[in-house]
Amino acid sequence: MRRRKPRQQASSGSARGPIFKSIPVSQLTDKDRKDWVVAIGEQARSELADALSEVETLIARVEPFQTLAVMASYALMRFVTKDNSRKRATPEVQQGHVEFLQAMYLRLGPSTLLSPSTPDDIQVLFDQLPRLFSAQHQARLPTRESVDRPVTADDGALQIVQEYLRAHTTVVRNWGYFSSVTRISGELLSGIDQQFRARCGLAASDVVKLFEHLVRRQEKRVSDHWSRVQDVLCLVTVDEMVDAFFARFPFDGETAEAATELKREALTTRRLKAALLPMADQYLAAEFFFGSDQITQETGLPPAAVESLLRKLSLSFGALTNTPVDRLFLNNPVWLRPLIALDSPGQYFCALPQTLMSFVYPIVDELVKPHPEVAKRLSDVRAHFLESEVERLLKVAFPDVQVVPGFKWRDGDQEFETDAMLRFDSTILLVESKSAKVSWPALRGAPDRLLRDVRELIVTPSEQSGRLAAKLQQEIALRSAGSAPQMDFPLSLDKVTAVVRLSVSLQDFATVQSVPSLLAQAGVLNNLYPLAPCISLADLEVLIDLFEQPHVRLHYIRQRASTMLAHQVVGDELDMLGLYLDTSLNFGGLQPGEQNITLNGYSARLDRYYTARDEGEHARKPRRATIAWFNRLCEQISKRPMFGWSELTGALLSLTPIQQQKVEREVQKIARRIREGKPVRDSKDTIVLVGPEWANTALAIRARDKRQPGKFLEGAEHLASEVFEHKHVERCCMVAVDALDQQLPYLGGALLTRADRPVPATIFF
Repeated sequence: MRRRKPRQQASSGSARGPIFKSIPVSQLTDKDRKDWVVAIGEQARSELADALSEVETLIARVEPFQTLAVMASYALMRFVTKDNSRKRATPEVQQGHVEFLQAMYLRLGPSTLLSPSTPDDIQVLFDQLPRLFSAQHQARLPTRESVDRPVTADDGALQIVQEYLRAHTTVVRNWGYFSSVTRISGELLSGIDQQFRARCGLAASDVVKLFEHLVRRQEKRVSDHWSRVQDVLCLVTVDEMVDAFFARFPFDGETAEAATELKREALTTRRLKAALLPMADQYLAAEFFFGSDQITQETGLPPAAVESLLRKLSLSFGALTNTPVDRLFLNNPVWLRPLIALDSPGQYFCALPQTLMSFVYPIVDELVKPHPEVAKRLSDVRAHFLESEVERLLKVAFPDVQVVPGFKWRDGDQEFETDAMLRFDSTILLVESKSAKVSWPALRGAPDRLLRDVRELIVTPSEQSGRLAAKLQQEIALRSAGSAPQMDFPLSLDKVTAVVRLSVSLQDFATVQSVPSLLAQAGVLNNLYPLAPCISLADLEVLIDLFEQPHVRLHYIRQRASTMLAHQVVGDELDMLGLYLDTSLNFGGLQPGEQNITLNGYSARLDRYYTARDEGEHARKPRRATIAWFNRLCEQISKRPMFGWSELTGALLSLTPIQQQKVEREVQKIARRIREGKPVRDSKDTIVLVGPEWANTALAIRARDKRQPGKFLEGAEHLASEVFEHKHVERCCMVAVDALDQQLPYLGGALLTRADRPVPATIFF
């Protein structure tokens, strides 16, 4: 037997994965750290005042419609690049920045004396809006007077959670990819169609259709605008370009003179393009105006209902005159009313139709608020919809497996109900669904509401599944000891190796559900059982679509749960999915709990893929960084299922790509000697990987000549006994491969458990 213990690499979990680096400020003394924080806060407060003053001065003199149209088009829409990929022109400017800009304009009264914005003006906004938001967040850092005030550890950690929420609320908008958002919200709201139509004149699901129509309408009109511009810019000569431009974009009374002037200056085509683009931008605003009668004709919805809805979704210039600027960061009225109502009845301007979908749930809540019976119906529909959707998705994720919904069970005098559960091979999966809304005060960091929502949406469902998992552990132990069953459980508990828990929420809680380490440090959990991963319904859909094999889906959920228990990771679920693609959530030799790992932005590949797919473009789905041999082995194991087969695939998938490559090289060396008829060195035909002290499962891969008599796993127990010399190892996954075939196909496998001491019947995640 050749035993190899994977090298503990703390620098990177994968050649394609993250690089772990320490933060220099963590090495400072307490006094130096406080001084640093105070200095950052003072600088931020100064920058906040400067940036705000510059933005206010600029918008007081430049025309709002063109400015908002240009900002929305350049900052929020993607453009085709030379390599046919798509990207936004200014990725630093986010949707929240443009929403803030619109609110700032709505604090002003209407004016007809403003000038069109120039490229320099737009550049100022590109620069100052992100700077303004960053400074606003950092300006909340302590002052010199407050930094030395005594603060308990829990209070300090709670402030971190509050600031995390506030930073997320000010900028982050997407709670799902567009197709998922429209489908989920449309299907959910269809449950109140009848009641909503009786009160508002159209179905609630029609509201989603209208929102989607406004988004697609803007995309098409802006795309057509840029097509006209490109038709001009692709021409060869200056004269052709100028004539074609003014034919498509005529300027009132000045066309001939302007064309003559441009030609007389004899600009190069490159300089001419730079001159024509700002002129074309003045036409952008026209694409964002519409009348309610146009929308009625385009959608076929009732005219009176459409006009009433658009009016409720709009604000007029001057409507926010009395709204303090600092309120716009965390409670912007534009979020619920992103349309601008014009002086002419039934006429509107909308540069931010995507805001309608970002805030579709809060908007509908506002629409039904005057009708308590509809609001009550919506609350009931939310709960039923989430539970049925979770059950449906579980059946898609794990086909041919029994999914048990609504299992009722007792613990003492109390009765509980688990929303869904299933058994996949040797794993029991318990799933809790939580459809309650995340309150606005919680998203703004209000302590009382934050604590309440965390407990209701994250802790309570986790405790529910934790309580049942603990009972199942006891039940399995009793049955293993030969005692009579104490629990009438609808799924077989024979040879169960793991009980895994998952919570699913309807709404995204500003990704706080993905970073429980922050909550744990803040002392807001008070949980009795390990916290279960909490994932939104939209992200669960992504998980199932991204990983096409059931055993990979299960492996991610198990790795997600164990990672959450072992490491302090900050990032949303899509970031975690992106990291899993690279590393299998295996951090190598990184000691659990020692580092805070920040993943923000790791979802970039997923974002590109799903955004492109939503737009009807061909895109290659992101793949796991798993070598071809390991993929083949897992596929072959899944087609020849035996008890514990998913443990074998899980052990294979848990290795980083670097580890996989090293294992393949070593196994190929052994197999090559067997194919050449040479004895393997020291009769060692097996590679054994024993993980670090915090891992309890080892992996052994044996290369065998299938022509030789005897079982492929002959001597497995002896081999396992040597593995179990490592006291932290409780289970050994053994895989035998055919050495005669260069592809090293799967021959057989076994899951062995140490016998020299009691091993828990289940691994409790």
